[in-house]
Amino acid sequence: MRGPNGRNRAFWTRCGLGVAAGLALAALVLTGCSSPSPPPVEAVQLGLTDRPTLDRLLETHRGRVVLIDFWATWCPPCVQLFPHSVDLARRYADRGLSVVCVSLDDPKDDAAVRSFLAAQGATATENFLARNGSGSETAAEFQIEGGAIPFLKVYDRQGRLRTTVTGADLPKIEHAVLELLDEK
Repeated sequence: MRGPNGRNRAFWTRCGLGVAAGLALAALVLTGCSSPSPPPVEAVQLGLTDRPTLDRLLETHRGRVVLIDFWATWCPPCVQLFPHSVDLARRYADRGLSVVCVSLDDPKDDAAVRSFLAAQGATATENFLARNGSGSETAAEFQIEGGAIPFLKVYDRQGRLRTTVTGADLPKIEHAVLELLDEK
C-alpha cells in the first residue's frame, strides 16, 4: 500500500518508529531519568592483577561464592553482559557472593576502563586490569578456554572452580551462582 508522496508502507512504518523513538528520548530528556547518577571515576577502585594475585584474592574470599568476569571495553558482548555482573554483586552480596571483574584492556587504557566502570556504577564489584592486557599469554595465564571473552568462572565457598561460562549466557551464569549460594 502506498502512502503520501507515493512511498510504501514499510517506509512510513520505519519513519513512524523513528518518530516514536525520538519522542521517547525527548520525554526522558525533559523528565529526567530516575536512575541515580554514576559514581565519580575516582570512586571506582581498579587494580592490576596477574594469576598469582588473583589466586591470593580467591583465598581471601574463602567462605563466599566468587564470580570472576573476564571482559574488555572493546568487546560488545562483554559490555552488554557487564551490568548483569554488577547487578549480581548487588543482589547477592548479603547471601555470600563476591564478584571480581578482570578487564583485558591494555593497562595503558586505565582511564577508559575507570570511566566505563564508573558509568556502570561498578562499586559493588572488585575491579582489576590484567597486568598483560589481552592476548594468548593472558588467556593462558588465567586459563580462559579458547581465549574468548566474555568468560566467567564461578567458585564455590571452598574456593573450587565449579563452573565456567563462555559468552553472555545470563540464565546459565545466574543459575550457577544461585546453585552455589544455596549449597551449605
